[in-house]
Amino acid sequence: MQSYQRALGAVATASLISTGLVAGSAVTPAHAVPPAPASALPGLPDLPLPELPGGLDLLSMLTNPPKLEGVPGIGSPLTLLAPVFDLLPINLQKLLSFDVSWLCDGSLITLPAGADPWKFVPTQAQEGCQMAAKVTTTVLGFLPLEMITGALQLPGAEATAPKVVTAAAITGTAKVGEALTGAAQFEDGATTTYQWLRSGVPIPGATAATYTVTPEDGLKALTFKATGAKGDLTTVSTAEVTPALGAAPTSISGATVSGNPVIGRTLSVTPGTWSGTGPMQFTYQWMRGQQAIFGATESTYVVQGADAGQQLWAVVTGTRTGYEPGRAGTDPVTVAKASTTVKLALPKKKIAKGAKGVLKIRLAASGLKPAGKVTVLDRGKAIKNYTVRASDNGARTVNLPKLKPGKHKLRAVYAGSATTAGSRSAQVVLTVLKKK
Repeated sequence: MQSYQRALGAVATASLISTGLVAGSAVTPAHAVPPAPASALPGLPDLPLPELPGGLDLLSMLTNPPKLEGVPGIGSPLTLLAPVFDLLPINLQKLLSFDVSWLCDGSLITLPAGADPWKFVPTQAQEGCQMAAKVTTTVLGFLPLEMITGALQLPGAEATAPKVVTAAAITGTAKVGEALTGAAQFEDGATTTYQWLRSGVPIPGATAATYTVTPEDGLKALTFKATGAKGDLTTVSTAEVTPALGAAPTSISGATVSGNPVIGRTLSVTPGTWSGTGPMQFTYQWMRGQQAIFGATESTYVVQGADAGQQLWAVVTGTRTGYEPGRAGTDPVTVAKASTTVKLALPKKKIAKGAKGVLKIRLAASGLKPAGKVTVLDRGKAIKNYTVRASDNGARTVNLPKLKPGKHKLRAVYAGSATTAGSRSAQVVLTVLKKK
């Protein structure tokens, strides 16, 4: 008895790695097999039964689990080798009984009546199956032990990739912000998965049939990819669209110009608020009347001499990724006319009676060359009108009309123009001498 108990502690479990074992489970036998085949269990001597402690299980007696042998194939016999319990007392080994079931992918196979449960010949019905056998062993005084052999894979019919029944197609409006739906159909038995791609790169998380076009997709190749799978074999069907940009954002509060519209001062434009969500970028173009001012594309602008008397305003362009650009114009501001000065000079302050005096007229303005009509007054009375031309660069020498002898207090009045304000000169005195 001591040697028997020592044997109980010496059981090695490494041989059970490939076999499922359940001790003490209730088993509904598929085939009751009172004895094992002679090849599996050798003849045992008839010995008296030993006294056994209660609650023993057969797993502790097992030395070799059941095993399938044979070449897996349709029509090729498979043999089930019975489990071996060398640690079980010899006189109990004669009382072992086995219930055997054959399994295809875990499902029970119904054997013909009278069939040898230790042998099985696979048929077309088991094509592609993983074959295994379940053996439930019982013996007097022990709990039942259920064991499943390792599986043998039977070859199946030659697999083919699933066929496309309906090619992939995309429906919906291909435009940023709109929803698209992809569809494709493969033959029965295939599982179908989806993936949307942008410029050939999979879009993370876009694995449903429906996809809402994002701003990043605008004007880029958007591909719907449907994959039909049967096992490891797959077939792909794709469709492609190029989404249009979304509708342009619109100005809500309006862009405005601030600052003093005077030559040399700085004007600023603020873009205001716009429709839509997400970050926007703004560009600017300053306008003089209906003409764009070359190079004036910043949010600020320094008023130039050429702007005098003109209306200035700005065009603001708002852009957001994936959308058409939106544009808005500010209200115009009118630039004040440029201030001017007019000066007179007499090369000769005294002239003889009957001679014509010479008068130099000089016009000046900030940032530009003024031109226009200048009226010469003598003691407040107009005596002559002159025109300073743009080609004169603001300076002109003229002849005065003949004047009576005496002192003539001369002054010039510049009438101004569309871009320049009028001005008056200081007084100069011309003396006309009497003849001797």
